[in-house]
Amino acid sequence: MKYFGQKSLSSVLSVLFAVAWYVILVFGVVGLCVGFYLIAASSGQNPADWGADMQGEDWEHFSQMPGVFKMVFFVYGAVLLGLILKIVKKSQALFSNFKNDLVFDQANVTNLSNIGKLMVWFAVLTLNIFTLFVSLLLLMLCEIFKSGATLQEEHDLTV
Repeated sequence: MKYFGQKSLSSVLSVLFAVAWYVILVFGVVGLCVGFYLIAASSGQNPADWGADMQGEDWEHFSQMPGVFKMVFFVYGAVLLGLILKIVKKSQALFSNFKNDLVFDQANVTNLSNIGKLMVWFAVLTLNIFTLFVSLLLLMLCEIFKSGATLQEEHDLTV
């Protein structure tokens, strides 16, 4: 199986990331709209009237929170959605370069660096140690790609 170039794993992943971006966008916008509706409707109405799963003590705690805290949850979700969309878009660009046989290229170094930095922020915001570990590995891989891009550039200049 080919990993780089046309009709390879990279081309499949590039398409999957492109499709995933739109799927995440649609579900994220719908989720944010539902979240905003729940925040607006939590002024004492019972969500069981419109079929929501949030009932009992959880709904009582949520509906009794001040509006500022409810909006913080909404903004938190919007920020996470934005980070996920940026990570997926940068990943799609990276695999698109791989599909076009641009492996050791400065654009890939930049994409890997951006993905790693965005994942660090995502790990911090979600308090996920595994994501932080993966993002640090990506940043180390970025340094390897940076050295490879320098060697590739030197090779291209001498040929």
